[in-house]
Amino acid sequence: MALPASSRGRNPFALYHPGVPAAYFASVVILAMATMQPVFVLLGAAGALCACVLVRGWRASLRLMAGVAGLACLVAAANLVLSPSGSTELFRMGARAVYGEALLFGVSAGGMLAAIVTWFFTLDACLDSEDMLALLGPKMPSVALALSQTMRLVPQFLMRGRWVRALQQAATAAAPRTRREKTAELMRTMTVLVGWGMEDSLVRSDSLKARGFERGMRPASYRRRGWRAADSAVLVLVVVLDAVCVVCLVVYAGPFWFYPIAGPYAPWWAYLGYGLLLVLPEVLMLKEESLWRLR
Repeated sequence: MALPASSRGRNPFALYHPGVPAAYFASVVILAMATMQPVFVLLGAAGALCACVLVRGWRASLRLMAGVAGLACLVAAANLVLSPSGSTELFRMGARAVYGEALLFGVSAGGMLAAIVTWFFTLDACLDSEDMLALLGPKMPSVALALSQTMRLVPQFLMRGRWVRALQQAATAAAPRTRREKTAELMRTMTVLVGWGMEDSLVRSDSLKARGFERGMRPASYRRRGWRAADSAVLVLVVVLDAVCVVCLVVYAGPFWFYPIAGPYAPWWAYLGYGLLLVLPEVLMLKEESLWRLR
């Protein structure tokens, strides 16, 4: 049974050349790593979450958020312990003081990490292995092959592991009871997965030979997408917004300090370029929906 759109998600870059989503996600990931200014981090995390919900759906996004939220809290707590610095004392834990600046630094670091993980999770749904081959295959066939196989084999390995575990757990009479039996079950699952993977490797090897990889031929792509005017328009928009974001980061986020007092913060209009870049997937999706309604 098909899932509803809110659970299934949609790809706003499905009608564009693979170079467009590649450029967009490269820019948002680099910008997310470029600064730890709290407002920019907050915007980046919110934009990554909205894009993830749009592309992956609510269910997958909530599962991801449960993991990255715990990771962000761990980073924030670790900074409070390892770097008790600042000028605004919040409370004391025994003889150790907890400062607001140290808490803000830890939350910003955790939010930046959560945003980057969420962007990569969204990227995996917008660019598949065939898109990577079409994008990098003509120029860097070895890199394209390695990336496309990684993007395909890792989810496939995890999915097959769940299948094997489910089949083993279906035999309730032989369910493991002791720790030794549970370890034996895990080893049996790994043995099945390794054998399954080695069998598939022979098929993939024959497929690569048929496509001319061993003779240095250019790899073929089953999805041939020519570059259109719409691709150029979106790419130019991404480049312009990137330039605006870089200027704002250098001018306003560069002078920002956490210690001894956090500041100075940028004026509200300095975040507009970054905000427009973050909502670009939603804008593209709204554009496509409006075109379909007009037709």
